[in-house]
Amino acid sequence: MPDDEHHIKLNLSQPWFVPASTLNTLRRDAVAALEAARAATFTRPPRALPVAPPAPYPDDHLTYLANVFNYQARDFYARHGLKLLPPPTRATKSWAK
Repeated sequence: MPDDEHHIKLNLSQPWFVPASTLNTLRRDAVAALEAARAATFTRPPRALPVAPPAPYPDDHLTYLANVFNYQARDFYARHGLKLLPPPTRATKSWAK
């Protein structure tokens, strides 16, 4: 390709200077307009239905290393078919809920 295809020559009456602050304002306004247009057309996809029955956990039991210190974690593992050990010795009241 000839080099002149990649050259742009502007015949201006005077050299123009655009301050960086003006360019930054234009950029911020353009980004804000794009974000507003995107937000106006956004629709949240529907939430996926939970899998029933829950997927089985790869192991069949947990040790103290699992660090199950609250009832929500305990219930999660129980739902997925694990045999749980007794509460940890440092467990708080949240284990017994």
